[in-house]
Amino acid sequence: MGILKTLMSLKYISVISFAFILLYALYPFINGAGCDYRSQGEDENGSIYSVCKLGVVTTIAKDKKSNKVIEYRGIYGKTGDTAIFFSYSTSLLEGGYVQESPPVNRLYFSPFFISKVISEEDCDWILLGFPFLRVHKVKRVGALSFW
Repeated sequence: MGILKTLMSLKYISVISFAFILLYALYPFINGAGCDYRSQGEDENGSIYSVCKLGVVTTIAKDKKSNKVIEYRGIYGKTGDTAIFFSYSTSLLEGGYVQESPPVNRLYFSPFFISKVISEEDCDWILLGFPFLRVHKVKRVGALSFW
């Protein structure tokens, strides 16, 4: 009877541990579900326009040098000052339509982006750290997350 009781308690410990690990991994996306913002930024390299509602982001980025317009759709997560974006759909837009086989650098089509967000009174600084280093100054209206 003692071994059976020990096995049952180990089972409960493993289930509770798994639940805590799952909650820890999903926390940024649960927090990101509180997003309700629009942001826009422009620099010498290009322009970016983003809309986030209930954790789903649509971003349109235009490269000024090549005139390529890329649309990203994905899931947004935020923990602290770190923002995570997992893109589930990426399209190259040209003249209002989507190309079937876009001939662009595959780096633009990265499905995963990690950045730091520094908020100031009149703008936000987005320090994109992955997949490539870039700094964007954007104007944002709305909340980035629940917390």
